[in-house]
Amino acid sequence: MQESANSEGIDRKQLAVLRKRFLRINRQRLMRMRGAMPEHQRDFADIVCLALHQNHPILPGYINKEVPSGISDYTPGQPAIRAAKRHAKSFVLKKRAHLKREILSLFIMGSSGTVAHSGESDYDIWVCHRRDLSAEGRALLRRKLDLISQWSHTLGLDAHFFLMDEDYFTQNKSAPMDKEAAGSSQHYLLLDEFYRTAIILAGRAPLWWMVPDEQNEFYQEYAKTLLEKRYLRATDWIDFGHVPELPVNEFFGAALWQVYKGIDAPYKSVLKIILMEVYASMYPDILPLSSDYKRHVYLEDSDPSVVDPYLMVYRKVEAYLLKRKEYERLDLIRRCFYIKVNIKVSQSVTHDSVSWRRELMTRLCRQWGWEQDRLLQLDNRKHWKVNRAKKERRDLVSELTNSYKFLSNFGRQHSSLTRITEHDITLLGRKLYAAFERRSGKIESINPNIAPNLGEELLTLHRHRSSSSLNSWLLYKARVSADDAKFHTPVKRSTNLVELVAWAYINGLMTKTTQVFLNPADEQLSERELQQLCRGMIQHFPIASIKPNNHAFEQPAYLLYQLLIVNLGVDPMA
Repeated sequence: MQESANSEGIDRKQLAVLRKRFLRINRQRLMRMRGAMPEHQRDFADIVCLALHQNHPILPGYINKEVPSGISDYTPGQPAIRAAKRHAKSFVLKKRAHLKREILSLFIMGSSGTVAHSGESDYDIWVCHRRDLSAEGRALLRRKLDLISQWSHTLGLDAHFFLMDEDYFTQNKSAPMDKEAAGSSQHYLLLDEFYRTAIILAGRAPLWWMVPDEQNEFYQEYAKTLLEKRYLRATDWIDFGHVPELPVNEFFGAALWQVYKGIDAPYKSVLKIILMEVYASMYPDILPLSSDYKRHVYLEDSDPSVVDPYLMVYRKVEAYLLKRKEYERLDLIRRCFYIKVNIKVSQSVTHDSVSWRRELMTRLCRQWGWEQDRLLQLDNRKHWKVNRAKKERRDLVSELTNSYKFLSNFGRQHSSLTRITEHDITLLGRKLYAAFERRSGKIESINPNIAPNLGEELLTLHRHRSSSSLNSWLLYKARVSADDAKFHTPVKRSTNLVELVAWAYINGLMTKTTQVFLNPADEQLSERELQQLCRGMIQHFPIASIKPNNHAFEQPAYLLYQLLIVNLGVDPMA
């Protein structure tokens, strides 16, 4: 063993102190996670742990007794049993003396228990099983997790389960890419995020906690010493390894993944992609945030607000942009952070179950110099309409694409290899083209979860005849007369009426209750034809149900719905 990894400097008392510090933070974040949940959701974590610990017919996800079960170092306490009884009054805990523990740990990672955790947050849960679990056992466990995920929807939760083993990172494994799983696009960046955001729900704790950063070069030897010399009990710990110097070949794929995630969650993705830009700027001495987190705990600077994972991301990005004097980007980052946290600071609340989040955000807004007008504008997001949403989307897409270009160029300059597979590159590429490529005849989406409702009560379509005899159609909010049209700015213009109506419908401006007017009276198109066109769009294209999965992008484009519009505005008898 190398000298730096020997056991002479290991202090059992100090190890016990460190473990208590990490577990204290874990308890605080678990309490904060529960506190952010409505009452009917607070039993979720306890019931999931019980359901995976025992194959009980009355608990969610039950298939049969053959499904791998039993969580290491976990004994259901009274709170878990009471939660199960609230779920099903007849529940009785089965006492089994020799329960085989197939599951080592249960973690929840991401924003849970952080300042960014709100009622709209989803839950990413790692189910870490024994490395020798059979393929049949993994398949059964996967089926059970899918059923539990479906059950979570009945509580109004969106829970995603990921099957992991402790060799996942050390042996460079990757899961298939889907809407929630990054596939081969990132690896050690994912481990970095896990170590700074994970909450233990049940089972073993990460051995990474116990290995000082100065021992990273000798991580495996040091970890082995801790267990083999019995400084720590092996059955208390799970080891995913340490976060090495972040490989350059991950940056391209990870940036691609964040741009894709930005299609539906732009505010969160902007924060994450700029964090990667910060990491790239530190090359070759990249110090990941997980190291900052561990350092805070080791120095006993472990106030939950100081080590809050989302606040740490913001602080890291803020310092980077201030140093570069990029104040416009910093303002966007602050907007992204504020909207992701989803606390309306402008509104006074007499009773608030998440007062610590409100206090923290109030302090931040004061530090930023935000006045009440600015807060009201952001807190009024549910009333944002099309022009505000279009500007916001431009800012977000510009930031995502600029960071992506920077990171992909960085990756090419410093590495000829990329970690992401050709299959995943193709898949992500097609998704991004579908979302962002601009071409004739394609309807551009302007509201990727920016404003909840762009619907208008009144819309006006106006035919504009230019001196070149080329006609174009203009779309206005509200009812605008022919005489007043020149004083108003159209929301959108197009040479194709059908395309313009489709744009208004797909982007949510035109709803079932919207009144659409034709102005001026048109000799080629009647009000009746226009109303038929609008109704046809709404009836034949159910936007809410169009959510393509990965399989859709693995094959050539194909039709889902079609509507044939013949001779619109043309008199067949003329």
